[in-house]
Amino acid sequence: MKHLDGRLLHPVIQKKFRHSAVNLYLNGKNPTDISTQLGVSRQSVYNWIKAYSKSGKQGLEIHKRGRPKGTHLLPWQNGGFLPKPSTSRY
Repeated sequence: MKHLDGRLLHPVIQKKFRHSAVNLYLNGKNPTDISTQLGVSRQSVYNWIKAYSKSGKQGLEIHKRGRPKGTHLLPWQNGGFLPKPSTSRY
């Protein structure tokens, strides 16, 4: 079965998916059945359940991914450690 790529959904929809998955789990439904019903991976359902049990509703909030804007790479992260290629052939 093809799973939904939740990263492409609007954050409000992502949050609703997470809350509905946890609510189904709390009402006694199997995580495998939840993943099939919602069209997401089983691991995602388990991750959401774990986040909810650890932090409550706060654990299901959407967080920005990636490097924060305005930060710079360190010299060793952007390839600054590589020597410049030689311009001569020999």
